[in-house]
Amino acid sequence: MTNEEVAILNEKLRQEYGEFSPGLQRFRLVWSTEQFEHRYSEYNIFSEHGDIFLRTERGVFYVPKYPQWNDMWILEKAQDTRGNPYLQDVCKVSYEPVWCFGAGNSEREPNWRAIQLLVRNSLFGDPNSVNKSPKDLEDEENARWNAEKVKMKEMLAEDTSGLVLPLKIGSAVSVSGFRDRKE
Repeated sequence: MTNEEVAILNEKLRQEYGEFSPGLQRFRLVWSTEQFEHRYSEYNIFSEHGDIFLRTERGVFYVPKYPQWNDMWILEKAQDTRGNPYLQDVCKVSYEPVWCFGAGNSEREPNWRAIQLLVRNSLFGDPNSVNKSPKDLEDEENARWNAEKVKMKEMLAEDTSGLVLPLKIGSAVSVSGFRDRKE
């Protein structure tokens, strides 16, 4: 995708969805490796050549924004930093990712139709989704957990290998995927 094509998409985003504040559009398309941000965290500080550990510092640092997504297009949305005690005095607006083109099975090249869909879902939510309360989400998680326990019991009942027998008779415990959970 050329710089001109990106400029056209960003201009369409500005025209259709407006500005967050003067000069800052509400949504923008950016290249991942060119983005930096102010981030509050703990960082190890090394010597100029990077070979000697000097100290650990906690604070707001200007760091690469998307080290996990190299060389990808990112659709971002402007967010106010008021209320964030670490950033509100450093920057007034932070752009947060809406979508990473090329992550997972998505297309690497952004197109206007996909961008419109993502922006509308970001602004108004998915029209096909149902708003769920925290209780609804908790009930769904409990149902998944109970279904997993039933499935595991069925698998243990069917398996007669030497590996499963100690689990069946209670002389062994499986901790793979252990979850600290109240029953």
